[in-house]
Amino acid sequence: MKNKAISLQATAALTGTWLLYQTSWGLNAFLLALMVLGLLVWTKRLAPIPAVLFGISGLFVALSASMLSLVLFWLLLFLLIGNRQSSVSWLIAIPEGICRLVSSGWKVLRSGNQTALPGFSLSKSLLFTLPPLGITLIFYALYANASPAFASKASLAQLNLPDITWFLLFFGLLYGSYALAYAHPATRLEAWDARQPDVLIRRRRKIMLNPFWLKYEYKTALLVLGLLNALLLLFHGIDMTTLMEGKPGDGITYAEWVHQGVGTLIVSIMMAVALLIYVFRGNLNFFKQNKPLLQLAKAWIIQNLLLVLTTTLKNSWYIASYGLTYKRIGVWVYLVLVLIGLISTWIKISEKQTLWWMIKGNFRATLVVLLLVAALPWARIISWYNLEKAAVHDTAYLLELPLHNTDQLMQYKFAFRPEQQRRLHNRQSSLIHLTKTENWKSWTLLNHYAAQNL
Repeated sequence: MKNKAISLQATAALTGTWLLYQTSWGLNAFLLALMVLGLLVWTKRLAPIPAVLFGISGLFVALSASMLSLVLFWLLLFLLIGNRQSSVSWLIAIPEGICRLVSSGWKVLRSGNQTALPGFSLSKSLLFTLPPLGITLIFYALYANASPAFASKASLAQLNLPDITWFLLFFGLLYGSYALAYAHPATRLEAWDARQPDVLIRRRRKIMLNPFWLKYEYKTALLVLGLLNALLLLFHGIDMTTLMEGKPGDGITYAEWVHQGVGTLIVSIMMAVALLIYVFRGNLNFFKQNKPLLQLAKAWIIQNLLLVLTTTLKNSWYIASYGLTYKRIGVWVYLVLVLIGLISTWIKISEKQTLWWMIKGNFRATLVVLLLVAALPWARIISWYNLEKAAVHDTAYLLELPLHNTDQLMQYKFAFRPEQQRRLHNRQSSLIHLTKTENWKSWTLLNHYAAQNL
């Protein structure tokens, strides 16, 4: 069994090296993901949901090899390594996966016969292989010095050996495979995570200060939330009036209008969530007369949801006038995440959930949202919208996007200035050359599709 395990890991490391050596990211990421999942299936340590998400992230790298897809690919790999049991939260599993990836190989090799590789010893293996190789090299040097003909015809330089990068990649993958193949004891961080409850527990204790402190805290929170609701209601009244007029105020541009709205959203939502978490952190959840406080808290959440909707509308108007960009898409993504955060805050105060429940739930939701964002060909969507729908064509920005929008730009080359048309033809040549000369392991669907449409 030990020989089978070692052979399987060595084969996986060789395959991974073959997929990644001297190539850029593309189809090889998806094949590597399948190989990792296969190794985990063999070891029976596969967490189903992270495994599916990891495989999907590899597929998205093969789609476009975008930076977001690559970041998610590695994050989900660490999550998969650290999530050896489904009860571990994803926020804990990622740093655990990184630690295991770094330390597992060293622990296995250092502990020798006390590991999951019985009978394997790094020192014995080196002692067995290095002396014969060293003696052979000494005699090779002697023979080469004695015969110039032998030295020229049997030169080591003539051997087509991989460079040092190949060996570093191979041994790095082999080293990392121990983190996938073998079980690891639970760490203190995992044990701490397992002890954290999802539902708040009422803590009965003697209050050393004022026995009426809880009632005082309740009245203070009630006053604060009442004032904040009134202030935000006034803000919405003025903002909705401006929205119905369909234009910002005098001397204010669309850009300032949107940026101010997003800035307000960032500050207000973070402070709102932080304040609600503080207010409902403990025994105030179990205060018998806290119903008015809950109603004010929920009213404030609803008003912040309205702030999300109005900011979405402002961003949409701005895009319709000035076009779509990655930053404006980022505003939409942020608004979705804010919406999720507000909903989770509502559930937290309604169901008396803990802060840790809220944090780990929002983290899972963030990963899923970002994975959905990585699924879309944004460069092509931006190019299509800006060329066909937007009132203003920022052609200079479109030329800065990835190459896989080149076929779309060529259809509207009349909209580009002469110097931009030269850049556009250079992009066309670069895309054709890339798709013809690139290794199939670096193949991406969007580049292939764009090249076929030229």
